[in-house]
Amino acid sequence: FKLCNDLINMLLSDTIMDCIFYSCFYLRKKLVSAAVLFLFMLTGTWAIAVGAEICSNPKTDFSGKNTAAFEAAFIFHTDRIPVCAEIKTGYNPFIKSFDLILAADFLPFNPSLNKNGNIKFYGGFGSCAGIKISEKILYSAGLRMTGGLSFIFYDGFLELFLQQTIQPEIDFGTSNRCNYLLALPSAAGFRIWY
Repeated sequence: FKLCNDLINMLLSDTIMDCIFYSCFYLRKKLVSAAVLFLFMLTGTWAIAVGAEICSNPKTDFSGKNTAAFEAAFIFHTDRIPVCAEIKTGYNPFIKSFDLILAADFLPFNPSLNKNGNIKFYGGFGSCAGIKISEKILYSAGLRMTGGLSFIFYDGFLELFLQQTIQPEIDFGTSNRCNYLLALPSAAGFRIWY
């Protein structure tokens, strides 16, 4: 009798998980379509940049445990509203975790450092959220303060940048325990402006 109950529960849970997966897939397809349409509407009036970065992300928690993740990101940036969004993936070899992080920064400070305007400092603040998969699954959320130096080439078409972020974050998971971290991601990358 117990075996029948376990089998029914397993089938039911797989069916429920399949329904959740397919509904999320359908919703994701609609969101991607809306985002692409939104991007096409923006291109006529705003400059848009896409790019990539590589990142070294040392982290420390308040118990003194230090780790570091190595990350790569896809970047989307607009000029009229100075917002930069990142989709980041990384690997932390110290705790053997795979990370997926979404971050968005509002960068209102963008002064030129020379007369030509091709070297700029930028700075601002934002937030991030992510998931870390290792022996257990952890979720993270944090705030960000970002500063960087950008070098602009080819009449504003190509931008190379160096960026430093201060990112306090909290990790939480299935256990009722939270872990407070301080992450200091350093990045180098490029953006191509359209």
